[in-house]
Amino acid sequence: MATDRQLQKVVARCVSIMVFYHNDEKTPKARATMVAEVQAVVGFTRELGLGGKEVDECIVSPVEAELYPSRPEFEDCSRCSGLLH
Repeated sequence: MATDRQLQKVVARCVSIMVFYHNDEKTPKARATMVAEVQAVVGFTRELGLGGKEVDECIVSPVEAELYPSRPEFEDCSRCSGLLH
Protein backbone atom coordinates (compact mmCIF):
# COMPACT_ATOMS: atom_id res chain seq x y z
CA MET A 1 0.00 0.00 0.00
CA ALA A 2 1.33 3.41 -0.96
CA THR A 3 1.87 6.05 1.70
CA ASP A 4 0.86 9.68 1.30
CA ARG A 5 4.55 10.63 1.23
CA GLN A 6 5.28 8.22 -1.63
CA LEU A 7 2.37 9.63 -3.62
CA GLN A 8 3.49 13.21 -2.98
CA LYS A 9 6.95 12.33 -4.25
CA VAL A 10 5.52 10.75 -7.42
CA VAL A 11 3.33 13.79 -8.08
CA ALA A 12 6.26 16.18 -7.49
CA ARG A 13 8.47 14.17 -9.81
CA CYS A 14 5.84 14.10 -12.56
CA VAL A 15 5.29 17.83 -12.29
CA SER A 16 9.01 18.55 -12.39
CA ILE A 17 9.45 16.34 -15.48
CA MET A 18 6.62 18.12 -17.30
CA VAL A 19 7.78 21.62 -16.32
CA PHE A 20 11.36 20.91 -17.32
CA TYR A 21 10.25 19.50 -20.66
CA HIS A 22 7.93 22.44 -21.29
CA ASN A 23 10.71 24.95 -20.56
CA ASP A 24 13.40 23.06 -22.49
CA GLU A 25 14.10 23.08 -26.19
CA LYS A 26 11.84 20.66 -28.03
CA THR A 27 14.51 18.40 -29.44
CA PRO A 28 14.34 14.65 -30.05
CA LYS A 29 16.85 14.17 -27.22
CA ALA A 30 14.76 16.25 -24.78
CA ARG A 31 11.65 14.28 -25.72
CA ALA A 32 13.46 10.95 -25.32
CA THR A 33 14.72 12.03 -21.90
CA MET A 34 11.22 13.05 -20.82
CA VAL A 35 9.77 9.74 -22.04
CA ALA A 36 12.45 7.76 -20.18
CA GLU A 37 11.81 9.72 -16.97
CA VAL A 38 8.05 9.20 -17.21
CA GLN A 39 8.59 5.48 -17.83
CA ALA A 40 10.71 5.32 -14.67
CA VAL A 41 7.87 6.94 -12.71
CA VAL A 42 5.41 4.43 -14.21
CA GLY A 43 7.68 1.59 -13.08
CA PHE A 44 7.84 2.97 -9.55
CA THR A 45 4.07 3.49 -9.53
CA ARG A 46 3.53 -0.15 -10.49
CA GLU A 47 5.69 -1.19 -7.54
CA LEU A 48 3.32 0.73 -5.24
CA GLY A 49 0.54 -1.64 -6.29
CA LEU A 50 -1.98 1.03 -7.27
CA GLY A 51 -4.87 0.21 -9.56
CA GLY A 52 -6.05 2.39 -12.42
CA LYS A 53 -8.57 4.32 -10.33
CA GLU A 54 -5.99 5.06 -7.63
CA VAL A 55 -3.44 6.20 -10.20
CA ASP A 56 -6.00 8.54 -11.78
CA GLU A 57 -7.14 10.03 -8.50
CA CYS A 58 -3.89 9.96 -6.51
CA ILE A 59 -1.36 10.86 -9.19
CA VAL A 60 -2.89 12.07 -12.46
CA SER A 61 -5.45 14.46 -10.90
CA PRO A 62 -2.93 16.14 -8.55
CA VAL A 63 -0.44 16.50 -11.43
CA GLU A 64 -3.15 18.11 -13.57
CA ALA A 65 -4.09 20.40 -10.67
CA GLU A 66 -0.46 21.56 -10.41
CA LEU A 67 -0.06 22.08 -14.14
CA TYR A 68 -3.48 23.71 -14.69
CA PRO A 69 -4.27 25.58 -11.44
CA SER A 70 -6.97 27.76 -13.00
CA ARG A 71 -9.09 24.83 -14.18
CA PRO A 72 -11.78 23.99 -11.59
CA GLU A 73 -12.15 20.36 -12.67
CA PHE A 74 -8.69 19.69 -11.19
CA GLU A 75 -9.19 21.45 -7.86
CA ASP A 76 -10.40 18.60 -5.64
CA CYS A 77 -7.65 16.02 -5.27
CA SER A 78 -8.74 14.96 -1.80
CA ARG A 79 -10.56 11.88 -3.14
CA CYS A 80 -7.32 9.94 -2.93
CA SER A 81 -7.28 9.77 0.87
CA GLY A 82 -10.34 7.53 0.98
CA LEU A 83 -8.91 5.14 -1.60
CA LEU A 84 -5.73 4.36 0.31
CA HIS A 85 -7.10 3.57 3.73
